[in-house]
Amino acid sequence: MARTPLTSRPLDLFYFAFFVIHIPATLCVDLQAFYPADVTPQILKDLMSFYISLTNDPTMQGVLGLTDAKPSVFLWFKSLLYLEALFQLPTFFIGAYGLYHNSRRVWPLLVIYGASTATTLLPVLAMVLAAPGEGGGKESLTVEQRGMLLASYLPFLFLPLFMCVEVATRISRVLSSTPKLKAN
Repeated sequence: MARTPLTSRPLDLFYFAFFVIHIPATLCVDLQAFYPADVTPQILKDLMSFYISLTNDPTMQGVLGLTDAKPSVFLWFKSLLYLEALFQLPTFFIGAYGLYHNSRRVWPLLVIYGASTATTLLPVLAMVLAAPGEGGGKESLTVEQRGMLLASYLPFLFLPLFMCVEVATRISRVLSSTPKLKAN
């Protein structure tokens, strides 16, 4: 049986593109907190510096030690980055491969990814919303910076949450259409 192309499956194409685009973003930005400074390419350092100067992102500043707060204050965020490195990054590859090949076997992983990622975004959004406004210190955010951060973080709450519910619905449809096994 021939594989149904991604272009015939718009949601799968969208999820596939999301995963493929997220791979370099994760490797180049999100996981920089784990790279030794002396081996991190200057272009990645410059990208992070630009991002922080533009957004004043309190979570990234905290995990990189660029705030006056003790590093342990941002241990929660560093644990989320470990989750991104050890679970989400492999899921991007496995998910993209499974979606490309129209494999139903990847569906449970997509549900778990969606639920996990949406859940981890809640404390990040709380941090952005709770950050002081202008004049509140080094970690303060302007209205524009808060807007940029919300615009960059909210899709990573809503898209994975949508993916979780939509793919769980697919699984439910398949399970409800499967004949019940007779008890012996």
